[in-house]
Amino acid sequence: MQDTNHFFIDLNEIINNAIEGILIIQNGFIKDMNQSLLDILGYENKADLIGNLATGILIPTSKEKYIKYNSKIFQEIAIITKNGDVIPVIIKIKDINFSNQEYKMVSILDLSELKEKEKMMLLQSKHSAMGEMISMIAHQWRQPLACVSTIVSRVKLKNNMNNNLDKEFLNNVLDEMNGYIQYMSNTIDDFRNFFSMDSKK
Repeated sequence: MQDTNHFFIDLNEIINNAIEGILIIQNGFIKDMNQSLLDILGYENKADLIGNLATGILIPTSKEKYIKYNSKIFQEIAIITKNGDVIPVIIKIKDINFSNQEYKMVSILDLSELKEKEKMMLLQSKHSAMGEMISMIAHQWRQPLACVSTIVSRVKLKNNMNNNLDKEFLNNVLDEMNGYIQYMSNTIDDFRNFFSMDSKK
C-alpha cells in the first residue's frame, strides 16, 4: 500500500504540469487526478472526487463520436462540473500497470472554447450564405420586377388615354404579369431546394 501511495505522489508531480486533465481510475472508481482536471471541474480538493465512480463526472454521448488527430483516436464525450455544467471534452484512455495493479489513465481535453468558436463560425457561415442567397434572388428578380413595373405603366397610360381598357388587353397584361410572378415564385423554390441537403439540382 505504501508503494501505491508513493506511485501516486510521484505521478502527481508529473501530471500536475500537464495542460489536459488527467484522471486515474481503478475498477471504475476514481483514484487520483491532476490539478488541471480539478480546475476544469470546479473542485478545490481531490478528496471530493477520490473514491467516487468515474461515471459521476464522465458522461458518454448518445452516439459514439471519435476524432482522429496525428494518427491517434480520441473519443468525444462530456463531463459534468461541480455546479452541474456539462462540458464537451475529448478523452484518450490508456491502461497502466503498477505493482501488479491495473489502472486506467484518462487524458481529458476541454473543448468548450473550441465548440463556442465553432458555433460562431457556423453562425457567420449561415449569415454569409443567407446574404449570398438574398443577393442572388435579388439579381434574379430585378428583370421580372422591371417588366411588371413596365406593364403597370402601360395599363395606367392606356387607361389615362382613352379611359376604356378593353377586356382582351387587360387579360393579356394580367397573364403576362402572372407569368413573371410565377417565375419569381419558382426562383424562390429553386434557391430553397439548392440550399437543402438532399438537393439534386
